[in-house]
Order: sequence, then structure tokens, then C-alpha cells
Amino acid sequence: MTGCRSVGVCNILPVSGLSLRVKIKFLLFFVLFFAGGSVSFADSLQVHTSLFGVYGNYSSGVVSKAGSAFITISYNYRHHFTLGYDYLTLKAEGWDYTQRTTLAGASLMFDPLYIKASYGRINGDFKDFSGYTSEDGTNIYSGEVILRTGAAYLGAGVNFVDLNSYFKRKNYQFVARFDYYYGYLWYLSVKPVVSLLDTRNPYSAVPEKETKTLFSVGAKFNYLLAPGWVAKFSGALGRRNGCYDNDLLSIYNQTEDQLSHFSAGVEWYPSYLTAKTAVSLGWQFNQFDGYDVNYLIAGLKISW
Repeated sequence: MTGCRSVGVCNILPVSGLSLRVKIKFLLFFVLFFAGGSVSFADSLQVHTSLFGVYGNYSSGVVSKAGSAFITISYNYRHHFTLGYDYLTLKAEGWDYTQRTTLAGASLMFDPLYIKASYGRINGDFKDFSGYTSEDGTNIYSGEVILRTGAAYLGAGVNFVDLNSYFKRKNYQFVARFDYYYGYLWYLSVKPVVSLLDTRNPYSAVPEKETKTLFSVGAKFNYLLAPGWVAKFSGALGRRNGCYDNDLLSIYNQTEDQLSHFSAGVEWYPSYLTAKTAVSLGWQFNQFDGYDVNYLIAGLKISW
């Protein structure tokens, strides 16, 4: 599982096929080009960075540790371009697994129309104490169109998650969105998701195809407790698999179906008048077929 920041403590141009180094060079070119164009244009750019650490405890005895970093370039607080990287390890008695995730995307605002698109690439390495090793790779494609009407936002999008490992899995996720902002006091987001899951095991004696349809509903709720303090909650009910969140740029890519999810956290802005820095802490519970996972999450966000 990557990027389990579903406490809501994070915020995307497909750059498929580029290495992380090339992406960073592209981002630096982007910043230098526009910053050098004119003083007024440079003043319209904002840079936001964030770091997250996650510790996971599985009821099956597995322990996960992950760290991620994101950088976002914003233009006039309207258009946002983000690059992210996540490194995760899973350790259990007899085996371990390492996963590296690169993410890129854009969020464009042409009020009242909004467009979101993102791409992710996951590479994983498995090995056990007998010396057996295997690799897997996953591509994530996501697109969404959102329409604002007053304080409400209505959206529809599609996520496509393509997994290649010892079995192949194609996951088509059709997502609806209803977001509502009550000024600065609270925010509510509800997302129903219908997933069409196509799984094949080409290495079995009879490589049969398994197709199933899953349905779940997820929700997020943020509330301003006091100046500089925001409480954040999220939850989901229903059966889902490989569910991708294009707001948080995170995915639950466990093999088993996810049955429920709940998280609670708090975000603190030391200087709430400028909101340049934010510190977040959270807890998250996830129920999968056969086991549960508890996560502890810490984050730091700085705007420049």
C-alpha cells in the first residue's frame, strides 16, 4: 500500500516513461523559466512542499514503513502541478517487500470548470529467505472533470489501474464526486466508486479470467476547531480493490479486497494568519479480507 495519507493531510500532467531524475530536471526548468520571465509572473508562482511518514501494523504480523515527499508548483493559486515520490517496505517472518512509487499530475481551474489528471508508476520487489525473488509493476491513470455550482462541486472521473506481476489485473474505477465548502468552517466530500476488476493468472494450469464488480462509498469531513487547528476525518464502506484517491495521490494496492476504512487526524498551522507551515498527525484503520491494518501518520507541509 502506498501513500496512506488518507487523514486528508495532502493535496495533479502525465509524464509516463520519464525517470524521476528527468522529472526533477523538467520541474527545475519549469521554475527557472517562469521565474526568469518577469517579476510579476514570478510573483504569481507558489511552491508547496510536503513530507509524510507512515507506520503500519498488520493483524497478520506484517509491519510496513513508508516515507513520501511532494512538491507542488501553483500559478495564481489556480493551476497546480505536482510531483511525488513514495518509498515503502513490508517485513514479515520469512519475506520482505520493497515498493517505489512516482506520481505526477495537474489540477487546472477554469471556474466554474475544473480538470484533474494524474499518473503514477509503482515498482515492487519481493524476496523470501529461500532466495526466491519477483518483481511487479503498476501504472495508474486518472482523469476527472468537476463543475462548481455555488459552494458545491460535482464531478465525474475514471481511474485505470494496470497491474503486472505473477498475475495480471486491470481495474476500471468510475468515480462520482460531491464536495461542499461551508466557508472556512467545514468541508464535506462524498465519493461513490464502482470498480470493474479483471484478474488473470497466466501461470496457472487453467489461466481463467475472473471479473467482478465492486461498489463503495467514501467520505471526508474537515472542521475548523479553532484558528490554526483543523480536525480531519475520513471513512469508506463497501467492497473495493486498488482504490486510487486523486486528491491525496494515494492508492491501496493490496491484493485483497478492502471492506472498510476510517481515519481521524488533526492539522496545526503554527502561524494561521499566513498558513505557511502545517504539522499533521493521524491514525487510520483499514479492514481487508482476512486481516486489519492500523496506520500512524505524521506530516509536515511548508509553502514558500
